Amino acid sequence: LLKPSEFTQYRNKRIGQKITPKTCNNELSYLNAVYNELHRTQYIGYENPLKSIRMIKIDENELTYLEKPQINELLSTIEDFSQNKHVLLVTKLSLATGARWGEAEGLTLNRLKRQKVSFTETKSGKNRTVPISENLYKELKAHFDEYGSFGTSSISAFRRAFDQTTLELPKGQMAH
Repeated sequence: LLKPSEFTQYRNKRIGQKITPKTCNNELSYLNAVYNELHRTQYIGYENPLKSIRMIKIDENELTYLEKPQINELLSTIEDFSQNKHVLLVTKLSLATGARWGEAEGLTLNRLKRQKVSFTETKSGKNRTVPISENLYKELKAHFDEYGSFGTSSISAFRRAFDQTTLELPKGQMAH
């Protein structure tokens, strides 16, 4: 049986090892889920011993957004620098919709309708439909007609191109 004091000692040691508070909170969440499920399914006869431990308070980072000149620099750098045939369009889709990289890259033709895209299997677990411009719709449609999908991951190509720009973003913010 894991005692709350043992977990807090473990967590303090992890923080001393430069593990982020977010990772420590994730670990506590995972352990809580395991204990709660074991108790719910009656594999253990006692309640979650970690239920009284609070998450570490984490200040939210300020989100930044690219301005039009920055977007232009990013897109032109991708056009000039990247040899990946999908990265430019995934970038445009992410910028236009606010989609996470994986959501945009996972778009398929059946979720593309005239002037809107639908994202499923999102991080939040909620499906959403977002309007897009007619021009972006036409680019996406032509791309899917030619390639069928965005293929394998292109985030590395995006990062390499981004590194060629003069843009600076706060730590942890890159493609969303």
